[in-house]
Order: sequence, then C-alpha cells, then structure tokens
Amino acid sequence: MNGVPLKCCPCCGSGNVCADSEECMAMIWCEDCGISVHSPHHQAIHTWNRRHYEEDHA
Repeated sequence: MNGVPLKCCPCCGSGNVCADSEECMAMIWCEDCGISVHSPHHQAIHTWNRRHYEEDHA
C-alpha cells in the first residue's frame, strides 16, 4: 500500500495476508483465519502491524 511491509497475521501468525485500498479507506485481511482491519489509509497498516506484547516489553 505505501511501501510499509505488513507483519504476519496478529491472530494466527499466517503470512498469507492481503491488502486492498479504495479512495480513502484500506482493508487488510488474513486469507487463513479471516481477521481483518478496515480503516483510513493512514491507520490501516499501523493498526495491522500493532502488537500489544511488543508495546508491553518496549
């Protein structure tokens, strides 16, 4: 989407992650477990790549 790499699925750990975007919204989803994020472009990748366990140990 904007050159930022997507991490594996935060739910199942799969690397089978897809992304699509329209005008001002983006969607990222896991093809294996179906979890998804549907957010404005500037938030979608950040939301998908966010891991609470990384923040707790930062």
